[in-house]
Amino acid sequence: MTNIKGSFKKTLDNFYGLITWVEYGFRHCKQELLWTDYMFTNFQHIERW
Repeated sequence: MTNIKGSFKKTLDNFYGLITWVEYGFRHCKQELLWTDYMFTNFQHIERW
């Protein structure tokens, strides 16, 4: 069930078209916060995260 009005296929296409821009925005934010430069190498750190 959904509350999406209008043509379902057209609405779904619009949502999928926005995914690229959302991913781009998140990637940019992660780079600004320097989250892309840190890697967990210790399993205990991964569990704590």
